[in-house]
Amino acid sequence: MTTSIKFKPISSTRFLAAAIFLAASFSAFAQATTSDAIAEVNGHAISTSEYYHRMEFLGDMGTLVGKQYVEVSPGLMTLDRLITEQLVLQLAEKYKVSPTAAQVDQLERDALSANPLLEKNWTESGRPLSELRLKYKLEAARFNILTRGIIVTDQEVKDQYNTHLDQYTLPKRVHLRVIILSSSEEEAKVDSALQAGTPFDKVAQEYSDDITKERGGDFGFIPESNLPSYFKTALEGVKIGETTGWGVGSSQSGRTFYFKLLFVNAAPQKVLPLDSALTDSIRRALMVDRGTKLHDIAKELNDLRGQSKIVINNPTFAEQYAQVSKSLKSSGK
Repeated sequence: MTTSIKFKPISSTRFLAAAIFLAASFSAFAQATTSDAIAEVNGHAISTSEYYHRMEFLGDMGTLVGKQYVEVSPGLMTLDRLITEQLVLQLAEKYKVSPTAAQVDQLERDALSANPLLEKNWTESGRPLSELRLKYKLEAARFNILTRGIIVTDQEVKDQYNTHLDQYTLPKRVHLRVIILSSSEEEAKVDSALQAGTPFDKVAQEYSDDITKERGGDFGFIPESNLPSYFKTALEGVKIGETTGWGVGSSQSGRTFYFKLLFVNAAPQKVLPLDSALTDSIRRALMVDRGTKLHDIAKELNDLRGQSKIVINNPTFAEQYAQVSKSLKSSGK
């Protein structure tokens, strides 16, 4: 059986910027693991070096430039990502708004606060931390370019907060765990396990057919208003710490399933305080909004690209790059 995979064309407004994979680690990771098999098919090993080489020149991929589809290999997408990143940093330097170490450090702290396992997962995927730090640096550079010359006062932040208080209000939320079954025949086994004192999360891990089973059926906190009607009905009269009876729901595809909920906790509606973190978030959002209206970074980057001396030593990539650049100019992008 032959499997066909089609790739969606990439919008020309970002000029190939959406690479399949962050490319800076390609060669380093490949060199480090060329003796390893990245996969095996019935005992036949596919080497990492073969994988990267094939991916570099993979066909049937491309981008839309205006109304014209141009075939471009992943290798060139990757190369263009690296070129564009350099242009972003050079544009920031041109405008004298290069990101500071303090900015990069803050983005790093924010990212780790949101996901403590970020760096661990990053390095385990074969990517160096230097590449992650470059990601923060580029994020800061783009922000600085977009918001250059823009000042948002504390009073403007307060006015935004007070005028749009609903945007900074967390709705009433409920914390649920769920066990979902494809067949009602399994309900008795679940009930028996729960009645025997087995914790709900352990039962969910053993019996639930839902993707949440790996985390014990945990849905986390979700807005009460976002609950499907059948969940709301099942929760009527149920107190925190109690489980519901069995309910029946249906997926978007029309599949019927059977569920039982554990009402873990609830959180009332809460207006977020205008602390330093929210103040900074609102200020940055206002700056980006004004910068988007004031500056056309896509045009600025393309202008800089046109003025820059870009030498591509690989003949195949050089030809493709010239073709796309020509198409961009003719389309006015």
